[in-house]
Amino acid sequence: GMEFRSKQAAPRWRYGWDWEIAVTSFLSSFLLGVVFTNLVRGVPIDADMQYTGTFFGLLNWVSLLGGLTVAMLFQFHGANFLSLKLTEGL
Repeated sequence: GMEFRSKQAAPRWRYGWDWEIAVTSFLSSFLLGVVFTNLVRGVPIDADMQYTGTFFGLLNWVSLLGGLTVAMLFQFHGANFLSLKLTEGL
């Protein structure tokens, strides 16, 4: 997305790519948190090691909270990095 953002100088083009980068970055960190939370919490499997639940069974309130926590942790980490590197502000 970063490479395509600079292909045209039109403000609408850059604005669209800025939103695309922000949304996909949030979703990827959120889904990583959902997966990690489900792995820690455990998923139902049978004796043949096959998953016995449904797709939406993986999206319970605990895993959604874990996904939100990881996404916020990544945002906090990025904000800390910016505050350390920028001395004059944005």
